[in-house]
Amino acid sequence: MNSYEEIHSEKNKCIIDIIPNFIPNKIDEKIQINIYGNEKSKIPHFHLEGSNFNCCICIFDNKYFIHKNMKYNMLSIQQKDILNEFLNQKTEYLPISIWEFAVTVWYNNNIINHNKLVQIKYKFKYHKISKPNYSIIDGYKRN
Repeated sequence: MNSYEEIHSEKNKCIIDIIPNFIPNKIDEKIQINIYGNEKSKIPHFHLEGSNFNCCICIFDNKYFIHKNMKYNMLSIQQKDILNEFLNQKTEYLPISIWEFAVTVWYNNNIINHNKLVQIKYKFKYHKISKPNYSIIDGYKRN
């Protein structure tokens, strides 16, 4: 089995985007939304990562995601609002939101079988799934 460090290496990382001005008083701190491939997690999630910041959020629930034996930062009320607004924005090159792009990347990099990818594309097309309100992140999910 792969270790956490192997799975979360640069080669398995997909940078979704960089959130501007996420940490007050640290304008130079770049917080990236990252999704890692082959995490073997059944819970879709993304990572918010910076040089001194690490947090995991579920994609389909407004909950924190906990990896085993890892310490994470909690988001302030202001950061939750910034994240929520940021994920609603359209991507620069595709006519979908940053959140929809994150969903697609997670499933492309962590899919267990092709049928689930087809199902998620169908659900997007017919609006069966929607982005949670990340302004209110309550509770945790564990793998």
